[in-house]
Amino acid sequence: MGDLLRTLHQGPGRSLAQDHAGRVAVTLGSGWVAGFGVSRQSVNAIGTGKFDPSLPVAFRLALLFELPIEDIFSFEPTP
Repeated sequence: MGDLLRTLHQGPGRSLAQDHAGRVAVTLGSGWVAGFGVSRQSVNAIGTGKFDPSLPVAFRLALLFELPIEDIFSFEPTP
């Protein structure tokens, strides 16, 4: 869960703000998370796979990165 988000956020020498300069200049600042209706802690938890976002938040992230939602989030059913 959140594989691509984690990679974009924690990649060597990269941050979300650098990958999408201009559009996401305050990636983990209060302005960015306020636009998603989630806290900064929630964004971190999504990126580390400790929290599953709601569908609206997941779709907003997909729109932000201009990627299909399946490229950002993976689903592995538990038995």
